[in-house]
Amino acid sequence: MSVEKDFDRVFLRFLLSAFRDKYQFLDKKSLERVLLDLLRLEKQRLGYGENRLVFVGMANIADFYWCSVKSVLKSRRDELMFFTSYLYDRITYSVRLGLVSKEPTSVEELLQIGDDIEFSDVEKLLKEEAERFQIETGKEKSEKEKIMDLDVGTLDPLRRGEVLQELLAEKIPHY
Repeated sequence: MSVEKDFDRVFLRFLLSAFRDKYQFLDKKSLERVLLDLLRLEKQRLGYGENRLVFVGMANIADFYWCSVKSVLKSRRDELMFFTSYLYDRITYSVRLGLVSKEPTSVEELLQIGDDIEFSDVEKLLKEEAERFQIETGKEKSEKEKIMDLDVGTLDPLRRGEVLQELLAEKIPHY
């Protein structure tokens, strides 16, 4: 069984454990209602109004300069999907990092999962996934990927910019 399928099961198990009425997950519409309630509660927990647009995607935001109305409408349409992805990532990352010792018994506990995840934890997990992908596919790292593995983060910002410019920037012929 693939790792993704295992985490899909973990996510659903955690989602189910937070609710007393398991029958509300029997169909797609019911699950959507539950996720909408969770979205509303998470916005409230984070201190935002129910109608405030909080969970957005970068592609939708990038459309803002093309057509701001389209960007906002698309973001509103997709907010539940982005929230579900956010919740999925928080739960699965917490499990992978060993930050969760038991399944949640309430909605409040479910939404608190992942509160203690640091940005460096996410970077570590994503790097592990990339390495696992390379091993599974047998794909060799590109020159740019090898360069990105260098620890240039310890350099001061000006020097780091110069090094990355020299290593990664497109070389334009000078006549």
